[in-house]
Amino acid sequence: MSLVGPRPGLLTIRAREVKGVFAARPGITGLAQISGFDMSMAELLVGTNSKMVKTYL
Repeated sequence: MSLVGPRPGLLTIRAREVKGVFAARPGITGLAQISGFDMSMAELLVGTNSKMVKTYL
């Protein structure tokens, strides 16, 4: 686990695989969290985390 990275999400495992989110180590905080999204916005979290991984890896 790292300090910054996509937070693990149990409800969106398949979507995270498809969008490549697992290419990054999970973190305590990530782009979705500092953008103010909560865990009830599962697809938005996946999209935001995917964007973060593609931009910064």
